[in-house]
Amino acid sequence: MNRIKQLRKSKGNLTQEKLAKIIGVSKRTIIAWEKDERQIRRDKVKELAKYFDVPISYLLGYSDDVDELDTFLELSKDNSKDEFNFIKSKMLSLIDRKTLNKIESKYSTQKSNLTTNKYNDLLRSLDILRGIDIRESDEAQLLIWFASLDDNDKNMILNLVESLSRKNN
Repeated sequence: MNRIKQLRKSKGNLTQEKLAKIIGVSKRTIIAWEKDERQIRRDKVKELAKYFDVPISYLLGYSDDVDELDTFLELSKDNSKDEFNFIKSKMLSLIDRKTLNKIESKYSTQKSNLTTNKYNDLLRSLDILRGIDIRESDEAQLLIWFASLDDNDKNMILNLVESLSRKNN
């Protein structure tokens, strides 16, 4: 169950009609979203998350953990302890804490320096996105979600992307 209604009500007097005008949809669409009668288009999910200033995963209710939002805010504030906290906080605007932990554990379960280097390379790749909203970048989203996949799924995605790339050339 998404949190649109909860977030809207937390804004005080934000009515469904006002939110509809802000997002550029009908009041009926907002009602349908709040009741989970209709799936929210990706571009509108991004707009809503940006408007309410919450991670997409929090907005969509992927986790019952309210701590994810707190973790996002905590990591956003404290960048000095770990050079990658800022990037991790941006990742949490798109994925939940469980997925971030999965990515971190996948890259750190093997003791080799290669694995650690691969994780640092991933974070450095995302570091170029410091100046943008990660929720607005398809490439950043793809990279983050890709990192959370297991090796078989990664191979399927790579084959699909290669095939689509050849088709378009």
